[in-house]
Amino acid sequence: MSFRTRGVRLSAPLACALVLTGALAGCGVGGSVAASDTRGADTSTDRRAPVEDPFCAASRVNSEAISPLNRLVSGGGADREELVRAVDAVRRSGSDMVIAAPPEIRDDVQQTVDAVDLQLDALLANNGDGRAVSADPTLSARLDSAELAAAGEKVSDYLTRACGGTRR
Repeated sequence: MSFRTRGVRLSAPLACALVLTGALAGCGVGGSVAASDTRGADTSTDRRAPVEDPFCAASRVNSEAISPLNRLVSGGGADREELVRAVDAVRRSGSDMVIAAPPEIRDDVQQTVDAVDLQLDALLANNGDGRAVSADPTLSARLDSAELAAAGEKVSDYLTRACGGTRR
């Protein structure tokens, strides 16, 4: 969810990525459980890549989940079933981010995920029409709030520091 200057906003095309997509250019390299199992192995020459931080990984997955939704919304509407699947994927990945969030930013992550959920509700209610978000004055006020902007900025700053990304 690309972060707007003053809030998190879905629109046509969907700029939904908010902070949750993070800005993760180089968040680390993950590895499989099998690859990390070194029982009985000489680890003195072990050059495994570091395991990706769980929050960075959750943010990356969220970004990947948002991409198909962006395509659907920017296309001017979508098949209902396809839209529901894409929205569900974004909701799951947002929930995973909250679970993986470090304590110092968990409330901020929750606040941004809640804002995205409101936008997703509006998209579903309007068959993927991203203009519905900006057409709802109550939703627009919530998304443009200074409180949400501050929470998003904290999450974005954390992602930049911890995950090695650059802000978008």
